[in-house]
Order: sequence, then C-alpha cells, then structure tokens
Amino acid sequence: MTKLTNYCTGFLLLKLSGQNQAAFISECARQGIPQWGVRHRGGHVLLCSTVRGFLSMRNPARKHRCQVEVLRRRGLPFLLQRARRRLFFSLGALLFAGFLWVLTSMVWRVQVERSKQVETADVLQVLRQAGLD
Repeated sequence: MTKLTNYCTGFLLLKLSGQNQAAFISECARQGIPQWGVRHRGGHVLLCSTVRGFLSMRNPARKHRCQVEVLRRRGLPFLLQRARRRLFFSLGALLFAGFLWVLTSMVWRVQVERSKQVETADVLQVLRQAGLD
C-alpha cells in the first residue's frame, strides 16, 4: 500500500553528497522526514523521499553540510503535470482508449450459415437454449 500511496502523492529520487551523510540521514529519521531506498553509490547516497520531506531536509542539510539534489520526479502529480503540457497527445490517448472500450464492448455481427451436416434450425435452437438470442 505504501508504494501506491507514494506514487499517488509523488516522490523524488534524491542525490545526497557532502561531509556528514550518515549524520544527515539519522537527523532526518529523528525528525520523521520520510526516506526509503537509501543506497550508497561512490561518494554520494541515493534515496527517495516525498516532496514535503524534501522541503523539510533544508535545515538538516545545512547543519550537516550536505547537498541534496533532485535527480528524478516520480508519481501521478508529475505525470499529470507532463500530460497538461502535452494536451493534444493526452486528449488523443483518452479518445483512443474510449473508442477501443466502446468498440470492444459490442458484438459486431454473428452470421449462421448452413453446413452440410448440421441444419441452420438446429444451430439456432442450440443458441437459444444457451441464452444467445
């Protein structure tokens, strides 16, 4: 459920560099700033946090002389923001999905042709018994 919540509210992939990275992460945890997916890469740390959490990291970053950089923005709010900039593409995708839904929800045509071995009336009778009128 947490992954779905994070996706719906939006989250950021952050790059942490500086002197006291471990102390910074501990300080953020003490203050209740959400962070997950913390991993060490070379001389910096990659982690994920919410947008509100990123804004709350300013004071701990100053205190521990760390720099926090946004690498990627993920989630529904950022996807919708991008879709608003591409209005006609988004409208076309919605229109296509709507047409596809409508066209696949109906049977276009059923035609029963006579076979050499089975009579048309017999086929129709079996179809009526199955509830297909």
